[in-house]
Amino acid sequence: MKRRHILQSLVAAPLAFIIPGLASGQTPQPKPAAGGTGPGPLAESDPMAKALKYVEDASKADPMRTNKQAICGNCQKYAKCPANVNPCKPGTMKDARAACEIFGGKTVTKAGWCLSWVKA
Repeated sequence: MKRRHILQSLVAAPLAFIIPGLASGQTPQPKPAAGGTGPGPLAESDPMAKALKYVEDASKADPMRTNKQAICGNCQKYAKCPANVNPCKPGTMKDARAACEIFGGKTVTKAGWCLSWVKA
């Protein structure tokens, strides 16, 4: 086996367990919240939240968070508008929580942080 294939296997195998459906190519479908309007809030105790070290308050984040300005609110994966605002217009995001693509649309706090943070 070539070194490249070994490295790819070492990265892909654990991700297949962290992100459901990654190996099969299926997108996980989140369960609706109690009100039936969406997947609901992400709990810090959620297995995927734990794997990605998600915290609702970025100031309490893992020491791996070296960029102190990195929060969910300025992440590329954080929905900038509430789900019921269409089309999305700048400045319409007033909620403290919004959906996150990383966590299957579950809502995260604007002041939160996780390992998957990507600059918007």
